[in-house]
Amino acid sequence: KRSSLMLADGSKIWINSGSTLEFPSVFAARQRLIKVEGEIYIEVAKNAAKPFIVNTGKFDVTVTGTVFNVTAYNDDKTQGVVLVEGSVKIDAENGTSMNLVPNDRFSLTNEVAEKQQVDVYDYISWKDGIYRFAGDSLENILKRLSRYYDANMVCTEDVKNMQLRGKLALMDDLTSVLDNIEVIVPIKYEIQNDKILISKK
Repeated sequence: KRSSLMLADGSKIWINSGSTLEFPSVFAARQRLIKVEGEIYIEVAKNAAKPFIVNTGKFDVTVTGTVFNVTAYNDDKTQGVVLVEGSVKIDAENGTSMNLVPNDRFSLTNEVAEKQQVDVYDYISWKDGIYRFAGDSLENILKRLSRYYDANMVCTEDVKNMQLRGKLALMDDLTSVLDNIEVIVPIKYEIQNDKILISKK
């Protein structure tokens, strides 16, 4: 579901479910480079002489020591970075370059880059076993839960745009989480062979 590890330089990474992380056992002399597909939260060990670079395929995040979250699943329309502490520089493959300060979120959707101020915890709560939602669509929430629980979840057209506010504890099994969602919004779920169908109650 999620895991954490310490890199050779002392940087600590939390890895969300459905993610792939590539890193060397020992970093090169001039830079620290890792590659991510999926979502990570990282606390980069400070080293001004050796920049730390996170490559997602769509953009590079360059830092010397800071705390941030990267979301870069290949099947998501939007990929992004949320900065918790310090500063980072983003260089996107479309030529966009941005500097972030704490509480900034960089997002890249269909090659269009944006920067906005956000509540950071909405984007990093997953590392604590919680998903906090602030108006997310049910479709997006189910996609995140599908990854986390490795389950095939689909919803009908009439419920996919329902917006949820609140938080879910991810320590429970999936049916308990779905039971809690049923309390928040008027939906029902049924298990059909290898998939879970969510529809209007």
